[in-house]
Amino acid sequence: MQLRYDDPSARDVRLDLLRGFALFAMAINHVGFHNSAYHTVTGRSVFLINAAEGFFFISGMTLGFIAARDTVGNSVERLLRRTWVVYLTTIGIAAGFAALAVGTDLEVWGDAAGFAGTSAGEFLANVLTLRWSFHGSDVLVAYVVYLAVAALALWLLHRGRGWIVAGALLLVYAMSQLYPEATELPVAAFRNLASNSPVFFVGLLIGFYRRPFGEWWTRRSPPALRRTFDGAVAAAAIALLWLYATDYSAWPWLGSHLADTIGLREGAMPLFQLSIVCLYLRAFWLLADRLWVPIERITGWLLLPLGKASLFTYTAHLAAMVVIFNVPGISDDVSTASATLIVTGYVAIIFAAVKLRAGVRGWLAEQPASRQRLAGHLPATAAASLVAVVVATSPLWSSLGPNEDELADWRAEAYALAEYLEAEGVEYELIDEEWFVEVEIDWEDERSVAAFEEFWVLVEEGELERDL
Repeated sequence: MQLRYDDPSARDVRLDLLRGFALFAMAINHVGFHNSAYHTVTGRSVFLINAAEGFFFISGMTLGFIAARDTVGNSVERLLRRTWVVYLTTIGIAAGFAALAVGTDLEVWGDAAGFAGTSAGEFLANVLTLRWSFHGSDVLVAYVVYLAVAALALWLLHRGRGWIVAGALLLVYAMSQLYPEATELPVAAFRNLASNSPVFFVGLLIGFYRRPFGEWWTRRSPPALRRTFDGAVAAAAIALLWLYATDYSAWPWLGSHLADTIGLREGAMPLFQLSIVCLYLRAFWLLADRLWVPIERITGWLLLPLGKASLFTYTAHLAAMVVIFNVPGISDDVSTASATLIVTGYVAIIFAAVKLRAGVRGWLAEQPASRQRLAGHLPATAAASLVAVVVATSPLWSSLGPNEDELADWRAEAYALAEYLEAEGVEYELIDEEWFVEVEIDWEDERSVAAFEEFWVLVEEGELERDL
């Protein structure tokens, strides 16, 4: 029985399916209800690799794979058009959902009170320059920056200067590890773009050189060596999965370095954690390749459409979150069965939106060229319209911010936390402004993070009072 992938067509749909799974996992993890059955599959964003890392790698690999079969001019032009559309989508998401949060009582992903003391004009200026984000647009901020830089990378790759791209990537990553502050960019990306750049750009290099490298590897390595290598990858991935599931009880040292490292990967992505991510990226590829037939039959109906419409899928899941958040009587504190049912409805909304879009695109393909050109202006028109909505809500922005009682509670919590951290000998920074109170710690220091988390555990258990 044939199980492996064997499709002679130009488009490699394994990339679509894996990207669809990354988007599916991202959507599930973002909506909450973490005790649902779905979250067992998606890893709840705390596994050794998460959806965003898979998405960026597959996106880079797809970009390189497509560019390698085209001319440099067409490749760069297509990429710049894509970058422009993603940028407009980023602006539209931040502006649209901010206007929704300011102008209505609907619950969204993020608190509009964070814009207290900010005018609509200042908000838009920071959104347009990618310095601020809202309602999940921070993921796309990272994507915009990577795509923009990838235009130069593709130009170099097409001219046989792949060594420059690889060298620059190594240099930037090394600088991010040695001098992290020097590589920070003033954008609202949810990750440190320099330290996480290998996830996207290694994918780009692999995609671009996939065929020549594959042919070279096949010629130079015997089948037994290839099977041994792939077997070692699979065995290591399974072993790490088992250790993770058993809370690293058999190897505590490893658990101290890998347990709950999502914040560390987003901020610093040390080489050890990056290696684990790369291991699982290869393991997922092997799984999709070796067991393609059953995987495609079971999940293809859902994941392939999501992966092929990746940008729309991401936008649709943000809209579906608002629907779920505002259904009366729904909260995170529900049973596993109820959480699974709620998330099923949420996925159904996303899937229906993706299928509706496919139907509209099919209808549009049969329309006159003038209508198709008009539809091509939709992203810019939509983004401009949502920016205009924010401008229209300008009078409402002055009323943002917490009330005096809420602010007093926040301030009491912050000062109690600061007092606890000081007693534990942890360095911190207390930020106390008119509408904003926060305690900042070094999130790369395990001791600081442990003390921070211990404070909230003690508060939750009633052993510490938040009020001074």
